[in-house]
Amino acid sequence: MTFSYLINRTVKGLNKEFYLHHFWCICFAPLFILYFSWWDGTSFLSFKDEITQKSLYQSFVAVVLWVLYPYARFAYLSILEYTGLYTIANFLTAVTIGIFNLVSMVLCYSFGLFIAPIGFLCIFLIIRNQEKKQEKESQLQQFNQAIPPLPTVEEELAKWSALYREGKISKEEYFKIADSLNVKDK
Repeated sequence: MTFSYLINRTVKGLNKEFYLHHFWCICFAPLFILYFSWWDGTSFLSFKDEITQKSLYQSFVAVVLWVLYPYARFAYLSILEYTGLYTIANFLTAVTIGIFNLVSMVLCYSFGLFIAPIGFLCIFLIIRNQEKKQEKESQLQQFNQAIPPLPTVEEELAKWSALYREGKISKEEYFKIADSLNVKDK
């Protein structure tokens, strides 16, 4: 298993629309962190003159978590779907669901460094199972193409009748075969 194999099955395995949707849904969190890591604290639009190591570290972590968030959210949604907790939403109000989604978004963002590998693993396993299923289907299709179709009872009876008329088989053999074909047909 090569590194490019893993990258193609995990990082590139997430649907582009899903990734971009969740990437932009959480954009308020890293922008909030970036703003306050560079803000000097005096007025709304005044920023620090010098770059500190703490500000760079906070910015780097915010961007990394932003990039990893869609994978963490995928893991979270996969677990919800697998356990069947998605159906709980049918019994909750819209405000409760909104608050629950906001809290889960913040948690997935905050712990994205730890949850995203679970998302990578989920994506890898899903894609691997799909590939195995496709491989089995292609093998079955090749197997079905390799085996000629069985003749029908009428075709088989016509073949043995021709052999009987040519004198290659006896009358007893012909009737024995004809009786066995009729038994199969019933």
